Amino acid sequence: MNNNELITPISEPTATSTNVTMEMIVGSTEINDETGDVKVNYFVKFSAGNGHHILYPWEGLKSAVQSWVLIEEEMEKNIE
Repeated sequence: MNNNELITPISEPTATSTNVTMEMIVGSTEINDETGDVKVNYFVKFSAGNGHHILYPWEGLKSAVQSWVLIEEEMEKNIE
């Protein structure tokens, strides 16, 4: 059994499910003293219905997702 078989998508909330939302937020800004350039550090804020939050750096999440896409594309090539 692979890990995908352990995940069952659901369309309606259940007694053990948690609704999670996500939004892009500005976590901080950095100003280069020499050039005056401004760098914005974005975070993805995951919020659960029970009030818990997780902040994840956008660049790290984007990199992880791009890696997953490449893995998925390779898996699809191997199936064909």
